[in-house]
Amino acid sequence: MKSIRKTSITGVLCLTLFSTTLAMSCREESEITAIQEQVVNHQNAKTRFVNVKGTQFAYRVLGKDGGIPLVLLPGLGGSMDDWDPAVTDGLAQKYKVIIFDNKGVAASKGTTPDNIQAMASDAIDFIEALHLNKVNIMGFSMGGFIAQESGFDETGID
Repeated sequence: MKSIRKTSITGVLCLTLFSTTLAMSCREESEITAIQEQVVNHQNAKTRFVNVKGTQFAYRVLGKDGGIPLVLLPGLGGSMDDWDPAVTDGLAQKYKVIIFDNKGVAASKGTTPDNIQAMASDAIDFIEALHLNKVNIMGFSMGGFIAQESGFDETGID
C-alpha cells in the first residue's frame, strides 16, 4: 500500500510540474502573439509633431496602413483627445486615421485663428506638411465647416 501512495504522489507531482511548465510555455507564446497583433488605437497612439510654416502641430496616426488616409477635423476648441475612442477606433478598423490639434489648441503651438477660412488653410497646410497627396476628411461640428471651406473634393485639394 505504501508503494502505491508513493507512486501516486510522485505521479501527481510530476503531472503538476509538467502541466505548470506547459501552461507557462503556452502563456508566453500567446503573450508574444498578442503584442505582435496589437493595433495602434486611440488609447495607445503616440503624439507626433510636424512643423507647419513655423508652427508645431500635434497629431496622432492610428489604424490601418495604406489606402487614402482619413483626416478628422475637430470641433470648436476641441483637441484630438476630445474624439470619442469608439468613433476613432471604429474608423481605424478600415482606414488610416489622422487626428490633430488645430493651431493654438492643446499640444499645437501658435495662435488660434478667429475664422473658418484661416482654420481651413491651416488644415490644408497641415495635410501638405505630412506629404499627403490625397486624403478623405471628416469634420465634427465646426470641423465640418472647416472641411467644407477647405476646398477638398474626390480628387484632392483644389
